[in-house]
Amino acid sequence: MNYKIEGAIRKNKNRFIIFAILWLFMAIVIVMPISYGQHLATVDRSA
Repeated sequence: MNYKIEGAIRKNKNRFIIFAILWLFMAIVIVMPISYGQHLATVDRSA
């Protein structure tokens, strides 16, 4: 059964790499600015 998983990984290796790169790109470009903006919006600046 393990040989099937290894074969699938070997067969789709390029797709996994592209998916990982796109995942990191989306995390940096989309998620980080939104979370940083949310953080700045909730910080108490009266102090």
